[in-house]
Amino acid sequence: MSFSFARRSTIWLLLPTLLAPALPTLAAAPQNFSQAKAAEVKIVKQNPVTFYCAAPIRFEGKKLVPELDAIGYQVRKNANRANRIEWEH
Repeated sequence: MSFSFARRSTIWLLLPTLLAPALPTLAAAPQNFSQAKAAEVKIVKQNPVTFYCAAPIRFEGKKLVPELDAIGYQVRKNANRANRIEWEH
């Protein structure tokens, strides 16, 4: 199937118009840890599971707590550390 020059030109002219609504999703990357952490919180609120083992995350105010019992995980060493989200990792 061959397109005429006019059709191809029209497609190339309309393409930016069709893609423009997607531009807000291509926002600039975070510039520091605080911005990255804020962006991550938004992502986690949309999909509240941990990255490593897909354990559900419970929200307690600003604190995010992984529900380790839901996946059968048994803490081996430090229970306090296991029951919190460490954003640095």
